[in-house]
Amino acid sequence: MPELLHFIVPIGDTAPRETSLDGCVGDDFLRNEEAWDVMGGSMTVRVHAVRDGNLCHVDVAMHGTVRVPCDRCLKAFDLPLSYRGQLVLQRAACHELSMDDELWEVPEHEDQVDIAPYIRESIYLSLPMRRPHGVEGTSESDCDPAMRARIDACQVHEGGVALGAQAGDMLRELRGSLCQRETE
Repeated sequence: MPELLHFIVPIGDTAPRETSLDGCVGDDFLRNEEAWDVMGGSMTVRVHAVRDGNLCHVDVAMHGTVRVPCDRCLKAFDLPLSYRGQLVLQRAACHELSMDDELWEVPEHEDQVDIAPYIRESIYLSLPMRRPHGVEGTSESDCDPAMRARIDACQVHEGGVALGAQAGDMLRELRGSLCQRETE
C-alpha cells in the first residue's frame, strides 16, 4: 500500500458519485511542528466518499501504531491506535475552505479537497491522555528499569509525598530546629 501525504477527495459536478482511497501514513505525515509528542508511526487509512448533490459523506477508518514517549520513563514506544469517523464536505457559496469539526464548507468553485488535515487531527485526538508503557496492550515491562526505580523511590501518596528514609530524617531534623528557634 502506498504511503500518502495527501488524501484528495473529488467533489466537483463531474466527479464520480463514489470514491475510495486506500493508503498508509508514516513518519513524514505524522511528524510536524504540532506533533503532540508523536515521533512517527505507521497507520493504514481507508477513505470512502459518497457524493450526493452539494454534500459528500466521507467515511474514514484507520488502524496501526504511532510512536510516542512513555509518560513514566520517556522511552519511545509504539502505541496501537484505531479510528473510525465521518467527515461531511458541503459545497457552499464561500470564498475559502472552512474546516469546522466534522463539517467542512468548500467553495463551490473547488473540484477537490485534501482531507489530510482531518486524518492527522483524528489520529492526534485518538491518542489516550496518559501514555505509559502498559496501555492499549503494550507491555509495562518495557518501561526503563532505571527510571522506574527513581519513580518508585519517590511515590506520591494521599496526603503528600513519600520520601526515602534519609530525606525524611533530614526534614524532621530541620522541623525540630525551626520549632526550637521559634520558642527561643
